[in-house]
Amino acid sequence: MFWWMNQLGSCFNYIRIRDGEHLYYSKRVFDFIIPAVLAFITTVVHFGAAGMPSLFGEGGVLSGFRGLFELLAPFFLAALAAVATFGSPKLESSLRGNPAVLTVNTEYAGHSEDIQLTRRQFICYLFGYLCSTSLVILVLIILGDGFAGWIATLPSILLLQVPATFVCYFLLWHVLSITMLGIYFLTDRIHAD
Repeated sequence: MFWWMNQLGSCFNYIRIRDGEHLYYSKRVFDFIIPAVLAFITTVVHFGAAGMPSLFGEGGVLSGFRGLFELLAPFFLAALAAVATFGSPKLESSLRGNPAVLTVNTEYAGHSEDIQLTRRQFICYLFGYLCSTSLVILVLIILGDGFAGWIATLPSILLLQVPATFVCYFLLWHVLSITMLGIYFLTDRIHAD
């Protein structure tokens, strides 16, 4: 892989962190299960609503979240900076319960190893991921709003609309669910023994 791809992709390493042997006791509940359930419910409500609202453009559902993501990205960046520089020795301890593990490539080609993350590392990965994902979603919303007129002229094929709508709602709930996990760590776990 190219070095620049590795550096650009490192902000998404949070999603590769493993913790807990069972699905129910791992961060994957926040990463995938909660967002998928909420996206399914939201998609059903979206297509069941009278006059089926649009996702993009003037009055579009996701367009309403544009301002939120404009605020969230800097908030996540500030949280990342605060956690990275916070001088608490408690942040250097490992997570209670199941350890958070990330597989990293060493400088030797083809060699990788598992590292157990400290609280500081885990929270930094979490907020770095949220900041990057929020920026990507914000760009997608801006592009969607810009092409809303063109998107509206496309044939209404339910086989494409339903999965595309589900993915849009999944990304929205994905960021919001992980944000709640991040807030939990900032308010409770950051100071715990």
